[in-house]
Amino acid sequence: MSADELVKRAKNGDSQALDALLERHLPMVYRFVSIRVGREHADLDDVVQETLISAARSIGSLRAERDGAVPAWFLTIARHKVADHFRRTPERTEALDARAATEGPDVQEIVSERDRGRRLRDAMRQLTPEQEEVLVLRFVLGFDGEQTAAITGRTVGATKALQHRGLASLEMLLLSQTGEWR
Repeated sequence: MSADELVKRAKNGDSQALDALLERHLPMVYRFVSIRVGREHADLDDVVQETLISAARSIGSLRAERDGAVPAWFLTIARHKVADHFRRTPERTEALDARAATEGPDVQEIVSERDRGRRLRDAMRQLTPEQEEVLVLRFVLGFDGEQTAAITGRTVGATKALQHRGLASLEMLLLSQTGEWR
């Protein structure tokens, strides 16, 4: 069933259509939230759940007149829920779990990878919100240039410019942290 049909049926009270719509967009919402909050963060699932609950409650406000409107709507809700999360809970330093700490030589690799992910997330947060959004849509969620433009309500050229400037800024930020990006 098409997204348009699911939206129409969900707005008319069809709970199966609403469930299908939520399930269809869950992977995208999960990836987006995990990038913003952190994959290992204890509250990741809660933020995703809050996003889906909010979407279910506000399905009547969804206007899907243009391509990309449904994913954009879900991502807008997710952005708000992530912002709410950071207002409620100051970002905590990620600790190694007991299992990782007992694995011996792999601990250094785990710590290094987590540190790299944290530095990347921190650098992403220093970009303009528009640059961050385009980079997440393109490289994390895997949307192509046209889809990204449709979701953000910009032209393809504008999203390409934001992508280019965002990548250049991200590279400068990461290089300025340590002199190299490894």
